[in-house]
Amino acid sequence: MDILKILQNLWLKDSKVKLFSLLIALFLWFYVVTDNYFTHTVKIPLFLINKPTGWILTHSIPESISVEVKGNGKDIIRFIYSKKKLLINLKNIKQTKTYNLNVNMIEGMPENSRITPVKIVSPKKVKIELDKFSTKKIPVNSCISLNPLNGYIQVGSIVLEPDSILISGPRSQLNEIKSISTDSVFYKRITKDFSKEVNLVNPANDNIEISCKKVKFKARFQRIGERIFQHIPVNFVNVPSGVSAMVVPSALTLKLQAGVGVLTSIDPSMIKAEIDYRSINKYSRNKIRAVIELPDNIITYQAKPQFFEIIVNQ
Repeated sequence: MDILKILQNLWLKDSKVKLFSLLIALFLWFYVVTDNYFTHTVKIPLFLINKPTGWILTHSIPESISVEVKGNGKDIIRFIYSKKKLLINLKNIKQTKTYNLNVNMIEGMPENSRITPVKIVSPKKVKIELDKFSTKKIPVNSCISLNPLNGYIQVGSIVLEPDSILISGPRSQLNEIKSISTDSVFYKRITKDFSKEVNLVNPANDNIEISCKKVKFKARFQRIGERIFQHIPVNFVNVPSGVSAMVVPSALTLKLQAGVGVLTSIDPSMIKAEIDYRSINKYSRNKIRAVIELPDNIITYQAKPQFFEIIVNQ
């Protein structure tokens, strides 16, 4: 314990001077070491130049190339942080070409540098494939599941905003894409109108861009209710000329089940009940059902009576 205290006291005494001396020693060591020659592998950014107008890559290429270089430590450090790059000139490309990489394609070497690029390490070749750049509009498919709380109902379909997007990229690849989907998401116990944003599933190809990454969706939810409509007339249609016919009874009563907002908005004139004269020979004349047309978003309905009698006078 006494030894530890002694060492601690020795360090704390004139600590600033000792720290400064240590930094000087480290600097001198670093200066001497970096004056030696080394072989080192560095990453050099890859760029394409003279790409034909209106054409685009069909697949991704490496962002950088591994190159072995030789030089003293100081020059290697300068080279690592310099604005060097390896350029592939696409001036004479005819849609597809494989380029053998070499150190002569490197530009942006630091001035007055004694560093020497030795060889390309990886990749040694880069295949370039081009296709016409194109844009098209595709629909968005919903993969959204919404589950209301018991006693509530979703009114209508899920609405996507926007319901279609623009995609752009290689024409041959765009031709294969017919639509784009949202992420699969699930929400439950919903009791009121619901809206959120959802991500789109990006195409697998990095060279295809989409006009937006997310879409908004919304859906209406209402409490389930019932409403009774009485005296709905039953119309007799397609009766031949010269034939006198009547439906007995001439009206029906309907009990509809739907969201309370939907029920409130229904006017009796929106409900149609018909019997087609051409169908009376298919059934017994005192057991004919009426065809009922209802507004959208009705869950169930009950009609009374269910059957009607047709009285025909020739």
